[in-house]
Amino acid sequence: MNNSTTKPMPALTSVAILAFIGTLIETSMNVTFPTLSQTFHVNLGTVQWITSGYLMIMALTMMCSAFLQRRYSLINLFDYATAAFVIGALLSLCAQKSFFLLLIGRLIQAGCAGIAIPSMINLTLTIIPIQQVGFYMSTAGMIVNLAPALGPTFGGLMVSIASWKFIFLVTLPIVILTWLLGRKTLLPFSHKGRKLKFPSHQFTLLAIAFLVFNWSFSQFNGGWIIFLILIGLIIVSCLLLWFYNKIRNHTETDLLNLSLFKQKNVRRAFFIYASIQLVNLGVNLVIPNLVQMAQHLSAFKSGLILLPGSLLVALINPLFGKLYDRYGGAKPIGGGLFLMLLGMIGLLIVNQLGIFGELIIVYIIFSIGRTMAFSNILTDTLKHTATTAQADINALFSTGQQLAGSVGSTLGAVLMTIPVNLLANNFQPVLGQAVFLTLLIIILIAIIVNHLLFHPFKNTSE
Repeated sequence: MNNSTTKPMPALTSVAILAFIGTLIETSMNVTFPTLSQTFHVNLGTVQWITSGYLMIMALTMMCSAFLQRRYSLINLFDYATAAFVIGALLSLCAQKSFFLLLIGRLIQAGCAGIAIPSMINLTLTIIPIQQVGFYMSTAGMIVNLAPALGPTFGGLMVSIASWKFIFLVTLPIVILTWLLGRKTLLPFSHKGRKLKFPSHQFTLLAIAFLVFNWSFSQFNGGWIIFLILIGLIIVSCLLLWFYNKIRNHTETDLLNLSLFKQKNVRRAFFIYASIQLVNLGVNLVIPNLVQMAQHLSAFKSGLILLPGSLLVALINPLFGKLYDRYGGAKPIGGGLFLMLLGMIGLLIVNQLGIFGELIIVYIIFSIGRTMAFSNILTDTLKHTATTAQADINALFSTGQQLAGSVGSTLGAVLMTIPVNLLANNFQPVLGQAVFLTLLIIILIAIIVNHLLFHPFKNTSE
């Protein structure tokens, strides 16, 4: 797509910054939940939609990414992503006493990351030589993983300095400057899109399926009747997806190519990818809020727990890509999942003690494992996928990533609120154990799936 006289890095940097800011803002509001609950007089289960709703819209937007890449030019997509961020930020800033207005602003703003992240990955695959794709895809994975981890620290700092509104006031000019830079640097890589009809029936079915799936988790309160309703709603979501897969065979344009799941390696890699994001977002939401409630620390101090691990991972992340380029996917992904497991076990242990320093150390271990595995699983899948199907794989995995993150945030918030209704005092250690134990089980399952993924793959490729 580029020529020898065109330098790709400024263009890639513009899209990467927009993706980073869009993802940073995703979790920046997590540490403001207690403040927002008091300001707008709503409970924690309602406030969590600030994050889970954001992730849901990101999932729906990413679901359309393969269509958008074909329909619009890169410049157009860059403009749309910037506009979504700016409009959403302005609406959120206008929310004085209306939680609904704040939520609407957040939902619109989510379109920024939903467009920017797939654009960044597709641009990387287009302009980077195959010999270096592991390194650059690892860096792209770092942006997707690092920004949500830094979000609570950034949000806590803004709340401590002034108010939660500064989260939007600080990021807004950065996005506008990035847009001005990107308009110039992206032009050589932007080609005119094709006229395609948007498959609205497919979109509606998938949107309802995703909404029902996520909403089902938000209704869980520990009772058996609600648990059975949850299972029923999940089955309804699966039936909607099945029906979508039937009607997509009779249309010219697909939003999500679910036929890719016929490949065992794609199914298993997708499960691992989604599981890592679910656990990641759950941990990143729960830790700062637990510390605020249990130890009565400020939003800024509680967000600081995530900062050392996030910064360390940012420094060493290029090594993970080099590990992939040298050894393939099995070792870095398996090693990363094992470190995540150690981190979750550590969280279970230190949660009862509530020691600030130990939480930081455990989160560092968790962060290293999360990024090592997450940044390489998509690279490995794309590397073994035909070029014509890479955009579809990207859309499928990006959608699953955000849907899983939305479920992780919802699950974390809901599991935190259950013990509040069951115990009068001293509930924090109990609710922390419930959340971390649930996430640990998910990591264990991902480790088993990872073993199934690479051993057959090794045998068939050698």
